[in-house]
This record gives sequence, structure tokens and C-alpha cells, in this order.
Amino acid sequence: ASRRNKPALQVGSVVYARVVSAYKDMDPEISCCSSSAQARKDWVTGLGVFGELAGGYCFSISIGLARKMLQEESYVVESLGTHIPFEIAIGLNGMVWVNAQKPAHVVILVNLIGRAETLSRDQFVSLVEQTLPFI
Repeated sequence: ASRRNKPALQVGSVVYARVVSAYKDMDPEISCCSSSAQARKDWVTGLGVFGELAGGYCFSISIGLARKMLQEESYVVESLGTHIPFEIAIGLNGMVWVNAQKPAHVVILVNLIGRAETLSRDQFVSLVEQTLPFI
């Protein structure tokens, strides 16, 4: 986004963005432009990585679980994705946004992700295998 193509966001909109600066005595500054290492795409067209996350559900998890889910081969995301197609955005601050085709799928995903905090890898995969085939 720039001054020329300013986003039309409402108060309370969920935005996936990069934090540019965050100081104790100043308002945080965020950017919806990718860093120079990533391919630049205009977020207004819907092709960019950053921007408004429409629909779905936003919730909080622990930072440890967020880091675990952001790993290249996350068993949490992998095992859920084999049964339900969904979109997910995970922040290093522990905020997660999930969207799926059906609202019931979103509820199931949120509950299973919440359970991943206390279960081991094998227990979580087993829980997913027992829960999701009935959908």
C-alpha cells in the first residue's frame, strides 16, 4: 500500500503485515510490502503475501506453538491439511487466522490447533485421524 493506493480497511480488520518498528513510547509501524528478498506483488490485487485477511477466525495460541507451526515440516499443519483444505496465517506473536470452506471446519481446526499445545506429535496425529475422517 502507498499513499496513492491507500487500503480501505475498517477498524477491527485483521491484517497480515510485517512489523517495521515497535517502540515503547511510539505507535507501531507496519508494512504490507514484502521485504526486498521476496518477490514484490501488489497486495491490493490479492496476489501479495501481506494484506487484509477476510473471513475466517482469529485466535491466540502460545508463542512456542506458533514457532512449532511455522517450521518447514509442521506436523500440526501437515496432518490437518491432509483432511481439510484451509488457509492459515500464523504470527510470531501467537495470533493465528484460519479460514475454510465451511464454518464447521473452522471450528474443528481451531479446537484441534488448541489441543496441539498439550499433545505429543503421535497423540496429535492420532487425534486428527480419529476426528477428521467423519467430516
